[in-house]
Amino acid sequence: MTNMIYSKPGTITNGKLLYITVLFSTLWVQSIAQVQAPSSYLDTTFGKGGLTVTALSKSDNRSKGALAISGDESGDDRGNATYIDPEGLIYVAGQTDNGSDFDFFVARYLPSGVLDTSFGSSGISVTSVGPGDDIAMDIALQQDGKIVVIGYASTVRGYGSRNGTADNVALVRYNKDGTIDKSFGKNGVITTNVGPKEDYGIDVAIQKDGKIIVVGGSNNGNDRDILVTRYDSKGLIDKSFGKQGIVLTAVSSGFDEASAVDVLSNNAIIVAGKSFNGTDTDFTVLKYNNDGTLNKMFGKDGIARFNISNDTADQLVLLKDGKIVIAGFAESSMGSKISVLRLLEDGRLDRSFGFQGIAAPLINNLKSYAYTVGLQSNGKVVVAGEIEDGESRNQMIVRLNSNGRLDTSFGSSGLITSSDFVTCSAKVTADNKIVTVGFGRVGTNNDIKIARYKDSL
Repeated sequence: MTNMIYSKPGTITNGKLLYITVLFSTLWVQSIAQVQAPSSYLDTTFGKGGLTVTALSKSDNRSKGALAISGDESGDDRGNATYIDPEGLIYVAGQTDNGSDFDFFVARYLPSGVLDTSFGSSGISVTSVGPGDDIAMDIALQQDGKIVVIGYASTVRGYGSRNGTADNVALVRYNKDGTIDKSFGKNGVITTNVGPKEDYGIDVAIQKDGKIIVVGGSNNGNDRDILVTRYDSKGLIDKSFGKQGIVLTAVSSGFDEASAVDVLSNNAIIVAGKSFNGTDTDFTVLKYNNDGTLNKMFGKDGIARFNISNDTADQLVLLKDGKIVIAGFAESSMGSKISVLRLLEDGRLDRSFGFQGIAAPLINNLKSYAYTVGLQSNGKVVVAGEIEDGESRNQMIVRLNSNGRLDTSFGSSGLITSSDFVTCSAKVTADNKIVTVGFGRVGTNNDIKIARYKDSL
């Protein structure tokens, strides 16, 4: 176990830091009726009618990388993250079933939605990191075009091997052509053990100097702390960061976890996630200096917390003016509802956005979850995730105007949905089209699904 630095927040009263509590019933909301997305919303120049479905698993009836819109497969593949490079190439990372457990995969698609066969093996690279489940959670590209994929890897064999003790943070770097970059870490792979139980990476960002920031969580034996690790461009842990390259932040005495990270132009680090408040969890945003210490000018001693009702922040995007947009969801007796917050540079809510800094569109009173957020060039905010209607899990895309109000010119009164498609990641292209990546049922199992939507909706 590596030595770590614990960043402690300011005085806690009744288990809580100074933070803002907002009752869900007082939030400014706009109700949206659920309507299935007609094909006219999709960019039909992409894939087949705007959609690409890829099955990777060895146990599939189809050949590796085959394109299908229907079928009955025995494997289970999920796209968890995406990245679009300046040429419009689409990278997707996630997990694929190898017949015994799950492996990392990264796939590359041409702007047309077809697999780029010059990459990896017929457009796909699959990597087994450890003997058990390997789950890729995020992807980023370096300035030299190399591809960094992060997540976690279990040291226990078999499916469902994540058992609370066996996970390590995992990174894999690939060359531009999809081959493993063996100059990185140990033959292209890094695993990092931090605490006595599970450690996992959820999101990644790359600083201007090429250093790699990975955030997630670490179980200290009693509860979980926010985990931030930094590696140099060779894959070595950066010992100038935190203590021996690792920072653990115990925001509370309960469950704390980071889900998103981005880097400012001065290499300061913005992290978003959730933290326990004694009853449930709060939206939590932290700002770290380049050396891993908390920036005391942000929020309360580097930490800003906002309580709506059992909250989870899943993703963030930084605006050019320094503001921070956070997307996630709040769970209450009314069910789970998407929530979008905009913060000022100092961590306070931007009261000009939504209702006092928070927008919470209601979708036909269904459970809704925001997993990803993007920004179009006109300042509009694209939020994607899923809605649950009984046992059905459907894609959800909502667009907000720059003031946080629902953009009713988008889709059907501000909403696009698509059946059997859970969106895990979404990116906005250079021409403002929206690419969503995730998974959905094809036959009896999950396959990778990618859709591209027009901007002129």
